[in-house]
Amino acid sequence: QVFPCPTAFHPTADVHSRSVHGNEGDTDDEFESFKRSVQWRSSRQRRRDGGPTPAAEAKIGELEQALRSREHLTESLLAVLPDMIFLISHDGTFLGCWGQPIDTFKPPEAFLGKRVEDLFPPELASDMMRSIELALGGDIPPFLEYELPANGEIRCYESRFAACAPNEVVAFARDITERKRAEENIHRFKTTLNQTQDCVFIFNPGSLKISYINKGATNQVGYSEDEMKEMTPLDIKPEFTEASFREMIEPLLKKETTYHVFETVHRHKDGRNVPVEVNLQYIDPVNEEPRIVAIVRDITERKRAEEAIRSSENKFRGLVEGSVQGIVVHRGGRILFANQAYAGSSLPIGFGQTISHPATVAFMTRMLELKGGEKILEIGTGSGYQAAVLAEMGARVFTIERITQLADRARRLFDELG
Repeated sequence: QVFPCPTAFHPTADVHSRSVHGNEGDTDDEFESFKRSVQWRSSRQRRRDGGPTPAAEAKIGELEQALRSREHLTESLLAVLPDMIFLISHDGTFLGCWGQPIDTFKPPEAFLGKRVEDLFPPELASDMMRSIELALGGDIPPFLEYELPANGEIRCYESRFAACAPNEVVAFARDITERKRAEENIHRFKTTLNQTQDCVFIFNPGSLKISYINKGATNQVGYSEDEMKEMTPLDIKPEFTEASFREMIEPLLKKETTYHVFETVHRHKDGRNVPVEVNLQYIDPVNEEPRIVAIVRDITERKRAEEAIRSSENKFRGLVEGSVQGIVVHRGGRILFANQAYAGSSLPIGFGQTISHPATVAFMTRMLELKGGEKILEIGTGSGYQAAVLAEMGARVFTIERITQLADRARRLFDELG
């Protein structure tokens, strides 16, 4: 008995053994032939001395030992295989079963003597018979993956077929439910990452070679997934050298910090730079290779918004600082901001000139003690502020300015004020 099984054994199992172990099966034929020869010679010998010769007994012992060794090897192989092994005839009849029990929709002994079409749904049975035909024809049939109910749930299986005799095949059946669930979880995880707007890169901390990127990353840098897997982060980070990059990630590898955030640019495949914010995290799972995960966000719009805010602030500050009116911002009696006019200093009006503080202008105007109708000559028009104040008090003002640009600007201001 070459394939011992607690549930069944087919008398042609020695044929199965030859397909698995090659020429070792020839030992059976040699043993049987030798036994017949020995039995014939032994009968003659026994007629002379009543027993077989020592040489015959030694040869029989050697062959029996060889068979026991082969049986032990076969039993060991079957014990470690994670499969159920079925012997099936060309017409789909189950002749034997061995190997590790798996969760099947029927107990192993229920297969014996039954045909494929008696046990499986029509479409699956048809696929199995096609695989049996291909195997017997010398082809390598594809793996069959299918689902069947077992123990109150739907489980996934994989079957492979190989010819072991002219009219028989051996089928290896494996429960792949947990593998399929793991694959589904990985697929769901990758799908989730591909739907995110942020980019995800995973790379080896030693070689720096990229092992994974999501769809957002391919969109950001313009390279395909296959291209990126031949690259390192340095290929898309022009602001870093290998030395400076390794120096940056060293605290992560030493676990002195759990993450590192920084801003840089990514070089797109077309040569343009994309401003990004990068969050690096070092992952070191048990019994797995360590890796660094980089979550990268395109901050182009944020940079544009920041620049617009800075430009607006500068423009506003220029208007406030250049105003001849005193402007102060305070909260709870505390001054937070005061422009130059409020602070009492002269204000620049361009071309190296200044205007006196409004309080100074008011003091000088009060000292004139105007009644209205006076003629006043002003030397140095500047911004036109003093002339406008005097005119508003009823004086007829003549003002002279040596800097043409200031004179033209003051004239336009007077025209606007009427």
